[in-house]
Amino acid sequence: IMYKIREIPYGQAKYPKHQTLIKKVLKEKKITQRKLADGTGIARSTISEIVSGVQVDMLMRTAKNIANFLECSLEELFGEQK
Repeated sequence: IMYKIREIPYGQAKYPKHQTLIKKVLKEKKITQRKLADGTGIARSTISEIVSGVQVDMLMRTAKNIANFLECSLEELFGEQK
C-alpha cells in the first residue's frame, strides 16, 4: 500500500484556522494549556498538538471536552474564522 503525503508550500501553516481559534480563546479566557489539560483530562502533549495545529483529527469527545471546559461552542473553536 502506498500513501500519498500531502504537499504544503514552504512556510504555510498546515491548519492555520484551527490553530488561531483555539489559541485565541485560550488567550481571551486567560487559560494556559496546562490548565486546559488538567481540567479536561487530556494529555498536555495532545493539547499542545491541538493548539499548535499539528493535530486536528480528534475524537468528537475530545473536541467537546475542550469546548465544555472553555465554555464555548465547537463552532467557536473549530469553525471558520471571521
